[in-house]
Amino acid sequence: MLPLAAPLPQRWAFVLYQGHGVPLWHQRLRLGAIRGSLEMREIILTPDGDIYDEGLTKEHADIAAVRFAASSWPPPLGISRLQVYRFQAEPSDPELAAALDSAQAAARVLWASEHGGAMPVGEVLLPLDVPAAVDHVAPAPAAVESPRSVQSDGRRGQLRAVRGDVHEDPRPYDGFVWALDEDLAGPDWKKGKVVTLPPGSFGDQQRAIGPASMAAGHAGLTVYRSVDPAATPRAVERDARILPVKFDAQGERYRVFQEAVSMMSADELPGGFGLEGPRTLLPLLKSFVQQGGSPELSHMEWKRNSAVPSGDRAVYEDEALCLALQFLSTIDQINVPNLKGCELMGRRIQLIREACRISPSAPDFSASDHFMGWGRRRGGGAAQQSLTSYVADQLRTEASIAKESRKAREEKNLRAQRPAPKGKGKGKGEGAEEK
Repeated sequence: MLPLAAPLPQRWAFVLYQGHGVPLWHQRLRLGAIRGSLEMREIILTPDGDIYDEGLTKEHADIAAVRFAASSWPPPLGISRLQVYRFQAEPSDPELAAALDSAQAAARVLWASEHGGAMPVGEVLLPLDVPAAVDHVAPAPAAVESPRSVQSDGRRGQLRAVRGDVHEDPRPYDGFVWALDEDLAGPDWKKGKVVTLPPGSFGDQQRAIGPASMAAGHAGLTVYRSVDPAATPRAVERDARILPVKFDAQGERYRVFQEAVSMMSADELPGGFGLEGPRTLLPLLKSFVQQGGSPELSHMEWKRNSAVPSGDRAVYEDEALCLALQFLSTIDQINVPNLKGCELMGRRIQLIREACRISPSAPDFSASDHFMGWGRRRGGGAAQQSLTSYVADQLRTEASIAKESRKAREEKNLRAQRPAPKGKGKGKGEGAEEK
């Protein structure tokens, strides 16, 4: 197994609270953990200068997700900078010292309330880089069995204990390694290649999404999967059309969109996929993560920046398709890149935005048959480059055929207009033989 580097102290937290509408992440400075806290509570500092205790775990019903970071800015991968209520500047040394004094007092009060009013002995507020053996860390829950089958020596891989949605750097199953879950450019960067997960990736013990190695020549995000070193991602048995179902604290089906995308893959399906052209839905979803965080936010951004009239039917169609893809990913928890119908939805989004980019007031949908790839003629934007290149090649081929057809037709018409050559036949024209 590849060695894992020791993570830096994660002093900053980005907290997403339960709620509806556009998500807003709240930045927190973690001042320290309370020794022996039964609920794993910490003392945090908010951008408004408030100091209080908070438990950054799934057990607290008002918290939907938490992301940790070693530096204050930029936010972790998958969080839009426009969706963060943040510190305008990091606290100065005198401000931090005063905050720590207040945090110590708050920690002692909380410790006493959890221990029947007894006053603590020694330090109560412990720094975040204290080794895990100190008593403020609650016992880890029992390890969860990994999905791989029994190895030859009878051992099973074990899942590292985690606390719900709270992640630092994704760690694979014990005994497993990270491997590419999609093909990249070049013959040496294929699905199943064992790699080291780059810093800043987001995911869980099974799947992760993050930047690719510079040597791979891939500028966008890449999907990784935790696999047995002697196997490939295909060896882990699963239904390629669905994701594991996840429930929130209220018992409803829900998975954060960025997390859902990190678990998706575009697999080779038995019998083929049934569409002409490249499969573009997974790159499209990953571009949504990079540009705003979700299909809904991508639609809002496109609507605001495009010159398409707000009442145009293309705006409503784009919104409906984006929301459908978002709900299929977060509520139904479907591996949408492996569904032909979902690929068509993604292509339709790309077609709408490409047609409106060229002519916002009168969009041109003449290339829709090539974009959709359903193999029949019916007589800037979000489009992926691979799909646009394919459409352009098809249009160039059609233009070349039409050009040759026009030339042939013009030559035929020209020949029909030329007079017949005059000869010595029996006609009455000039040169006819006289009797």
